[in-house]
Amino acid sequence: MDDTFELLTKMYAEFSKEFKEVKGEIKEVKGGLNDVKGEIKEVKGGLNDVKGETKEVKGGLNDVKGEIKEVKGGLNDVSRRLTKVEIKLEHDVSNKLDVLFEAQGETNRRLDNIEQKLDVLVERVDNHDLEIKFLKAAR
Repeated sequence: MDDTFELLTKMYAEFSKEFKEVKGEIKEVKGGLNDVKGEIKEVKGGLNDVKGETKEVKGGLNDVKGEIKEVKGGLNDVSRRLTKVEIKLEHDVSNKLDVLFEAQGETNRRLDNIEQKLDVLVERVDNHDLEIKFLKAAR
């Protein structure tokens, strides 16, 4: 019986030692798990930060899209107004050019008329000069 007791005592000591080692390893694993849990919480916090920043970026993008729409609207308005100005200028210039061409034509007709009258007058003066020379020579 002493041998059995001694064997049981040795076994108990061995098992106790092994249980302590296993408990230590379990504590280490629990500590590692707690570290992992902490890192997971940090990652979740980082993800929440990223989600918040993503929402901010989306909001900024929506603002930019709105501003682009405003700029497009402004450009369309400027384009319409510019087209109106071009049409008005084209109309005004076209009418004024027509009037100028008509006036130039009238001026040219009058100049032709004056030139014809001047030609008649020059011919008369030349005839008068000849008559005067003839009369002076006949005296």
